[in-house]
Amino acid sequence: MSAIVLSSCGSRHRLATWARSPRPFALALCDYAGESFVSAYEPDFFLSRRGDKFPNYLALLERYPAILNHEYFAFIDDDVEIDAATIDATFRRMRAEGIDMAQPTLRPESEIHWEHLRSCDGLRTEQVNFVEIQCFFLSRRLLRRTLPFFYLIETGFGMDLVLKKIADEENVTGAVFHDLTYRHPAACDSVQQREGFAESRARVLRRLELCWGETIDIHRVAAGIRGKLKSAYPGWGVLYRAYRVWGTIRYAARLLRKAGRTATRARKNNPSE
Repeated sequence: MSAIVLSSCGSRHRLATWARSPRPFALALCDYAGESFVSAYEPDFFLSRRGDKFPNYLALLERYPAILNHEYFAFIDDDVEIDAATIDATFRRMRAEGIDMAQPTLRPESEIHWEHLRSCDGLRTEQVNFVEIQCFFLSRRLLRRTLPFFYLIETGFGMDLVLKKIADEENVTGAVFHDLTYRHPAACDSVQQREGFAESRARVLRRLELCWGETIDIHRVAAGIRGKLKSAYPGWGVLYRAYRVWGTIRYAARLLRKAGRTATRARKNNPSE
C-alpha cells in the first residue's frame, strides 16, 4: 500500500508528533511561513509558498504530479496532534474495509464542532457521510473525483460540504474510527484572522452555490449527517446514540451561556440602556 500525508505548515506547527523520519508513509509539506523547520522532517516533496491551505495543496500537486500516484491520501492541519502509528492504522483500515473517506475521532479535550467526531470508548467504526477538514483521509478514486473543487476552496471551509454531497449522491463509503484518535487544540485566532476566515467562508459558499445551482443551508447540511455504528461490544449502539444526544444538549447549553455572558457584558458597558 502506498500512502502520503500532505500538510500546509507554519511556525506553530506540531509536526513533531507525527512527521519525523522514519515513517510508514510519504510526506509532502508546503511551508507557508518561510521558515527552515522542514529540513528536520525530510519531506519527500517540499514547497515554500505563502497562501491558504487548499491553494497550497494544489501547488504541491501541480509541482509534483507524482503525488497522485499514491493509493491513499491524508490532509492534516499543522496544529493537529496525532502520531504516525494512528495515521498508518487509518490508511490500513481504509484499505482493509474498502473505505474511500475516513477520519480518526477527536479526543475529549479537543475543540469539537461535530459530535459524531468525538471519540467514544467501546466503539470501533462508524460509517458516516461527513468528515471535518482538519484531518481527513481519501482514497485516490475519491481524491480525483473531488480535485476540481480544490480550486474553489481556500482555508478548508466548503470541502466538507463537497465531500458530503458526493458521499450522498454517489454512495461513497465513509467512516470515522473511534479507536483511533487525535487532538485538535482550540484556535487562538485574532479578531482580524476571524474576520478574514468569515469573508473566505462567504466567498467559498457563493462559489459552491453557483457551481451546484442551489442555496446551501448549513443547518440542513448538519441535519443530514448520517452515522451507522459498528460497535466493538453489543449494546453500545443505544448508549452511544444517547451520548450523542447528550452532547448536542451540552453544546446548546454552552451557546446559551455564552450568549448570556455577552448580554451581561453589554449591559455593564452600557448601563444607561
